[in-house]
Amino acid sequence: MNVLEVKELHKKYGSRDILHDVNFHVALHEIVGFVGPNGTGKSTTMKCIAGLTEFHQGQILIHGHDIQKDRIAALSEQSSFIEGPALYPELSGKDNIKLFASLRGVSKERVQEMIDMTKLGKHINRKVGQYSMGMKQRVALAIALMSKPKLIMLDEPTNGLDPSGILDLLSMVKEIAQTEEVGFLFSCHTLSDIEKIADRVIFIKDGSMVDASTYEQSQKISYQVKVSKKAHEVFTQLGLNYQYHDLFQAYTVEIKDITLDTLLRALQDAQIEILEITKIEQSVETMYKDIYHEES
Repeated sequence: MNVLEVKELHKKYGSRDILHDVNFHVALHEIVGFVGPNGTGKSTTMKCIAGLTEFHQGQILIHGHDIQKDRIAALSEQSSFIEGPALYPELSGKDNIKLFASLRGVSKERVQEMIDMTKLGKHINRKVGQYSMGMKQRVALAIALMSKPKLIMLDEPTNGLDPSGILDLLSMVKEIAQTEEVGFLFSCHTLSDIEKIADRVIFIKDGSMVDASTYEQSQKISYQVKVSKKAHEVFTQLGLNYQYHDLFQAYTVEIKDITLDTLLRALQDAQIEILEITKIEQSVETMYKDIYHEES
């Protein structure tokens, strides 16, 4: 089941296209990483989904509700922090949670669940103004989840966090995605954080989505190959880029113009025993550099 569907989304500022033909979805229990440099339309897309700005063409469905035709129902199914958590600094974490709960008619049992979920212990009774950014994010996530939305959007949630705070936040989001009936759209400039948490990554460039599946298929595929003896000559004859790692006694080989079967047959013909072969997945950082090479 999809908790979010964005279909052929278009938006203009004056005569200038900001978004054009944006299409993607987020499924239940899925964390989708949303990637793009500043000015590519990422934040604008998220603001359209959150109902903070209008769009001129297309459709946004949140848990099946059309945001233009059934705005209240659609927005009631999502929670978001687009520009950081908005909390009352003079209130404690507990009182912030209780305040938002009273506005949403949430049960006392659910409030206690959210307080427990923050794992702040006695600090839940301290003023939020005294909290670290990581503690604020925990309270904000609890508030976002309180009314059981189907979609949660996080825009740069790791900004201002120290390494420990980042790991805690990512762990919390992963746990929520698995245990609650929710999906996440997660935007972050730190690509390693995206790689740690996302089930799937989507890219936006110049206001349009990049077809990452087609892009991946066009790239070189790398394998780590462990063999019984040196295989430099075989790789050279096949015109492959390779690197030998003394520590692992294995090669990293890039394949583009030949198939893996061709490589394996060539090694067998040379009477080189293949001990182990592992595909090396292309990193988000590598894809980012290639997709946005003009901006790099």
